[in-house]
Amino acid sequence: MTKKIEIFAVNEDTKEIIKLLKIPDWDYLWQGQYINTLPVIIPKGSTIYCNVVIDNTADNPTQPNSPVRDVFYNTNSSDEMLVLVLLTKPYKEGDSQLQVAKFLK
Repeated sequence: MTKKIEIFAVNEDTKEIIKLLKIPDWDYLWQGQYINTLPVIIPKGSTIYCNVVIDNTADNPTQPNSPVRDVFYNTNSSDEMLVLVLLTKPYKEGDSQLQVAKFLK
């Protein structure tokens, strides 16, 4: 099960790290959508990373397999699942001043 998750971009030119999401103590039942209240500007050419720590050991009380077995990526809930979807759009002057609509919060 996922223990923590961190999503960030690295600017190709400046090597600056642009933080997008960090949850140091993830709860498997928190799956859902996370929406920033202000746009995050990621420069063209940046690389986006998703670092996740997953605990599939017998020490994990929510481990569904006893005995523990190897799992692989798939869309079944009995398999390891990690899907990162980022909704993006090209930057236009003034976008950094926009706020997400209240009904999306």
